[in-house]
Amino acid sequence: MSAYLNRIDVYSVLGEEQLIYQGDILTEKNAEKIFPIIMKADTISENAVQELQKASSFRWRTFGLGVLPAKRIETLLLRNNFSLSRENYTELKAKLPNSQIRLVEQNASSFLSVYPSLPIEKNDWSLILKSRLKDEIKEEIIKREYEQLLPIHSCIVAIRPIVENSYRKHWHVDIIVACLPFMTNDIALKIGLFHLRTRNFDKSESRKIIKSLPLPYCKLAQPSAKPCLPNDSCSKFLLKYIEDWDIISTVNDTDKKTIKVTMRTKKQFDLLK
Repeated sequence: MSAYLNRIDVYSVLGEEQLIYQGDILTEKNAEKIFPIIMKADTISENAVQELQKASSFRWRTFGLGVLPAKRIETLLLRNNFSLSRENYTELKAKLPNSQIRLVEQNASSFLSVYPSLPIEKNDWSLILKSRLKDEIKEEIIKREYEQLLPIHSCIVAIRPIVENSYRKHWHVDIIVACLPFMTNDIALKIGLFHLRTRNFDKSESRKIIKSLPLPYCKLAQPSAKPCLPNDSCSKFLLKYIEDWDIISTVNDTDKKTIKVTMRTKKQFDLLK
């Protein structure tokens, strides 16, 4: 059998046929059993395998990679022969580093419904968030899984550009707070102020955002701090925003360039609800 399939005049012709779906030759049910045998046979040449593999458009939930060489796994991946399943995800990850991410990318349409059953580890999440999945899918992942993603530094790094590009969406306050320190000062200030202006946060949530803003604005959320703010619209907005919190001791805006503020003590900050 191997000698026959190794003949170039045989595998070059068979590779041009969609054998699985030609009922007179192979049924889909039989192909699911036969094709893995061909792929795993070390007596069949690589050239033959690559050509014969073109004849299969079947997608396996469970292939059983076993001792299959990395080169043949690559061939299967290139042809998109794996569906997104727990078995395939686990085996591909073990056999070929990061190939499980390619599996996710190839099965993007089913990922959101399937991923709860997958053994996704911490390191996988950052790779998934940096993958070629569409931003809409990544955004949904972040919204669903932010509690487990935010403690992972590499995930915050991956989440940051996604939040930047869609900052007008109503992200959970914890996501905003985690990402702001990883943004440039100008962008962090713009995004932080946007959410303070447009969202109905409570004082505790608002303080978290202000505390994550770049210097010197973040000092407005620190007890006993004495921030020297630029005399600009951003500073004036923030001072107005926290005006009724009763945490400001003094404000000196006589200078045209700066506004000097003294914050009240921790005892007063602790009264914020």
